[in-house]
Amino acid sequence: MADIRIRLPPTIHSGESVEVTTLALAPPLAEGESEFDAAGLPIPYYVAFEAEFDGHPLFSSLLGPGVSRNVMVSFFFGPDRSGLLTLRWRRREGGSESREVPVVVS
Repeated sequence: MADIRIRLPPTIHSGESVEVTTLALAPPLAEGESEFDAAGLPIPYYVAFEAEFDGHPLFSSLLGPGVSRNVMVSFFFGPDRSGLLTLRWRRREGGSESREVPVVVS
């Protein structure tokens, strides 16, 4: 399991635009695993990122080979109610990592 860090403001007010910052630290490479393909181009560990708020899509991104193994993504959204923020990272071998964070709006 990767180390995924998520940062939200300590207090969120209804309709206020807040920044969500997340950092996914890829686990170490296995013995013999390469960060490069046959052509010498880097292969990203994470290939996609998605964010949802209460099941509704907020943000998605496909990550290209120029992205670091340890990816930081930042985006803004303006919640008008409390709910559950889900962040999902898809890995290059097909699996995924997801984290759920409760968002409390005052």
